[in-house]
Formats: sequence, structure tokens, C-alpha cells
Amino acid sequence: MIWPVLIGLAMTYASQSKQAAGSLEQLEIQDELNKSNTVSTNIVNQANADAANLVRAASNGFQAAQAALSNTQRSIGNQEKMRAFGDNYAALQTNEVRVMDNMVRGKLSVQLKAASALGALRADAAARGVGGSSADMLRSAAALQLGSATTPLDDNQKYVRYDNLLQRQGLMRTAVNGLDFGQSIPNLDYGMNIAPLAQSPYLSGLNGPSPATQALWGTLGSMSKDTMDELSSALGKSIKSAYGSLFGSTAQADDVTYDFGELGSGFFQTT
Repeated sequence: MIWPVLIGLAMTYASQSKQAAGSLEQLEIQDELNKSNTVSTNIVNQANADAANLVRAASNGFQAAQAALSNTQRSIGNQEKMRAFGDNYAALQTNEVRVMDNMVRGKLSVQLKAASALGALRADAAARGVGGSSADMLRSAAALQLGSATTPLDDNQKYVRYDNLLQRQGLMRTAVNGLDFGQSIPNLDYGMNIAPLAQSPYLSGLNGPSPATQALWGTLGSMSKDTMDELSSALGKSIKSAYGSLFGSTAQADDVTYDFGELGSGFFQTT
């Protein structure tokens, strides 16, 4: 009878359909888990990249601040050195002016004393009635005496100017050589962390045949040759009976049944 065969096929189909549906459900669950893991991984990667970029920016800011501090300290040091140079230079100039003023005063005093002495000699010569060559000799002697007294003063003024000039040159050379012309440049990191993008793995089973189709293929694949022959024979008899009822010709019904049986046997046959 065909009913046991059909019932068996129906049970096989139901089992195959349930198994295929279960497999599909497991694939869908696994796909959701993969997507969740992918999202979590991307969030963690992005957070790590952002944190690394923030740390880099903070480090660059610290390096720039250190460089600015070093440059500021260097500038302050140079200003202090130039201020000290200015003070020393001003003190040297003041001392030179004072020395030169004392020398001028001394020279003027000598000249005044010489003039006073010369005036006294002239008055005395006039009182004695001395004139002519004798008066000239007195003037020459007074001039020689004045020159011998003022020449060392003139030489000392030149020595003072020369010595002060050398000292000023030494101060300027020391000030320039003592300046720090360096420049602190921060060691900046211009890199950037880019988060790697993870992708969910592709599950080919999600795009495969439907559970119904898989169950049908599984049912057909599980049928033995005897079952297919029995099903074909039962279908042939059913068509023969129906054909005979409609047309009343047994011979033609036999031919149709045979042909259908052959077709059915070839259709359900599996390798």
C-alpha cells in the first residue's frame, strides 16, 4: 500500500525539515554573536586608538612646554648677562671720566703754577731792569719747566684712554661669547593611530537553500530503490484506476500506467 510509504516520507521530511531549521537557527545565532563580537572589537580598537592619540597629543604638549621653558630660561640668562655687561661697561666709563677729570685738574694746576711763576719772574725782571735776551731766557726756562711737568700728564691721559679701550673690548668680547644662542626644539610625534576595522565572518549557510528545500532533498536522498519502485507502482495503479473510470479502456490504461511507472521510477531514482 502507498500510505505507509507516504507516511514514512512525511516523517522523514518533517525530521529533515526540523533538522535544517535547527541548523539555520544555529547559524543565525552564530551570525548575531559574530556581529556582536565585531562591534565590540571595533569599539575597543577605536577606544585604544583614541587613547593613544590623546596620549600622543599630551606628550607633544609636554614636549612643547619644556622647549618653551628652556628657551625662556635661556633668554632670561642672556638678558642677565647683557645687564651685567652694561653695568660693568658703565662703571668702566665712569671710572675713566673720573680719572681723566683728575688729570685735567692736575694739568690745569700745573699750568696755573707755571703761569704764576712766570709772572713773578717777569715782575722781578722788570723791577731789576732786566730785559732783552735775559727775559727771553727766563720765559724759555719757564716754558721748558711747564712742558716737563705737563708731558707726563698728557702721556697718562693717553695711557688711560688706551687701557680703557682694551677693557671695553674685553667686556664686549666676554659678553658676546657668554651668550647662549641655542634653541630648544620639541621632539614632537606627528603619528596617528587608526583603529583597525574588524568584519564579521561570512556564513555561507545563511544564503543557502531554505529548510523546506533541504528537507525535500534529504527526503529524496534517503529513499531506497525499493521504496521508489513501490511509490512509482502505487502512483501508476492510481492513474490506471482513474483513467479506467474516466474512459473505460483497460488496455490504454495499462499503457499509461506503464509509461508513468517508468517515468516515476526514473524521476525518483537517486545515485
